[in-house]
Amino acid sequence: MIVRRGLLTSLTAMAALAPLSRALAHPGGDEKDISRDPMWTVLGATTLNQAPPDYAYKAQYPAAVTAMDGREIEISGFITPLTMERQARQFIVSRYSIECCPEGRPNEIVEVFADQPILQQKSEQVRLRGQFEVQDNGQVGLLFRLSGARLA
Repeated sequence: MIVRRGLLTSLTAMAALAPLSRALAHPGGDEKDISRDPMWTVLGATTLNQAPPDYAYKAQYPAAVTAMDGREIEISGFITPLTMERQARQFIVSRYSIECCPEGRPNEIVEVFADQPILQQKSEQVRLRGQFEVQDNGQVGLLFRLSGARLA
């Protein structure tokens, strides 16, 4: 199923409106609500700036991130659904569970396009494998994509 741009924009607009001065650590939640996958440290090294007039995110990608562009990677995180369906091919994977923590910053989320529908289990971590892409869509707040994704 293809998600309409409006729904995707609504989800990522929350991240886009979050001020950059917000602390990196998310308050609340248990250890089980945060993915400790080292890939999040690599992606988190992407620095972000926002400026008028549009306040779109401008990203500075470190060499470690640009070196992954077009390559297959694995990442563990929590699914943020874009639809109400039980299974989906398009969703967001985040470092943080949406059941405990505020939304992630753009360098803490990855847009996912899966080959086959994946169960959208929000409270449990999933490990995904797919082709990593730097998409640099600062207007919507999406910087990374995983295409051809599947459970690892």
